[in-house]
Amino acid sequence: MIEEISYKKYFMFFLLFIFMEALLLMFVLKSTTLSLVMSMMILAAVFFLIYPEAGFAVALTSNVLIMIFFDSVKSPFPAPHLVVYLAMIVAALFIYSLKHGLDSEMVLGTPIKLSFYLWLLMILGLFVSSNPAYGRHKVIFYFFYNLLLIVLPLIFYKDFERLENIFKIAFLAGLVLALFSSLKALTVPDYIRFSPSESVNPIWLGRSLGISMLCGVFWFVTSKQGFTKILFLATIPFFLFPMFRTWSRAPLVGMLICVFLFYLLQPDQPLSRKIKISLPFLISSIIIILNTATHLVSRLRTPMIQEMSTAFRLLAWLKGWEYFMASPLTGVGTGGYYMKMIYGDFTYPHNLFLEVACENGIIGLAIMVVFVIIVLKMAGKNIRRYRTLGSDLLQLSIAVTVIFVYSLWNAMFSGAIYSNEIVWLSAGLIYVLYLSHQRSEERHQT
Repeated sequence: MIEEISYKKYFMFFLLFIFMEALLLMFVLKSTTLSLVMSMMILAAVFFLIYPEAGFAVALTSNVLIMIFFDSVKSPFPAPHLVVYLAMIVAALFIYSLKHGLDSEMVLGTPIKLSFYLWLLMILGLFVSSNPAYGRHKVIFYFFYNLLLIVLPLIFYKDFERLENIFKIAFLAGLVLALFSSLKALTVPDYIRFSPSESVNPIWLGRSLGISMLCGVFWFVTSKQGFTKILFLATIPFFLFPMFRTWSRAPLVGMLICVFLFYLLQPDQPLSRKIKISLPFLISSIIIILNTATHLVSRLRTPMIQEMSTAFRLLAWLKGWEYFMASPLTGVGTGGYYMKMIYGDFTYPHNLFLEVACENGIIGLAIMVVFVIIVLKMAGKNIRRYRTLGSDLLQLSIAVTVIFVYSLWNAMFSGAIYSNEIVWLSAGLIYVLYLSHQRSEERHQT
């Protein structure tokens, strides 16, 4: 149900709707593609009015769907998926903020301050960078992706039902992606690495499906309806099949590890029993992979120095370490990393810690390490505290912790800092859950 909103705010929504309708009518006369895009925007605006948290679910799993959509309609705009991605998040923030305020004191929390300090350090790194143009690109995207996404969860403080909806919507969006990808993968020969569209990197498809699976595990654990549990179990093959076909190892292996971790963090069972139950799960998962994912297994069995993708990453890591050792105090500057390769140049070392270390020096590395340690400590305190209280927020705390670990795992093998923004989003979710029980304890003591 929509919460009560003043007539003034309803009038604002009405004006926004009229404005979008007028734009749609104008575009109808010019381009059917633009008309389709505007129609989707109107539908999204109405949906966000009812479920503004859907805009934040976009950051978890729906970005790939947006890319597939714009690849299919051949939009004339440059980078339309990035624009819409940010527009959906900002729209959700605007609509949600009309209903709920934001406590400015929460923005001064340690994870957010560390993220902000890292951004300032990246700006300073532009002055010593050999490629300041790309460095400015990283600074801008880090602000609108990483910094924005670590602050956004704060608006869900004490409104955890909406927060849970993010995971449910993310799972459903991921299910749409999984079904589409599974059907399309059937039309692609086995010897070709699968991607659902030309703009979608197979690794990012695997990541998105992996996060959707983890969101589904959360829904499975918390749901009291048998239909929901059956639905999740029935959809597992549709998630795994396109993940196999991407031939991407890190997202698949990370997902299996995090499902295992999700179970280990569950309450009311001794650790020995959890291990006895989990080991058969892991062994059976490995057997399934070995017997169904031929190309993926081939990549896993190939020695690291002989497998091209892995060899390139090792070289990228070594180059990053070389940059760091050559200039440990300041680094080579934001955007300064560069390695020429046979099949394309590398502008980042495919490892989050190495990227920060080689470009922003020992201070940047220290900030990143402290950031991860503090977030993991907060996550541990959340789980222990909510387990002690027997709170419904325990499963939510476990879910966001597992997604943080999964995102951090993927960040060790691929992506630049701004394309690993889920690390910051999940850190923000952990932080807002930490604030909840911390403030409750403070009120109890006073």
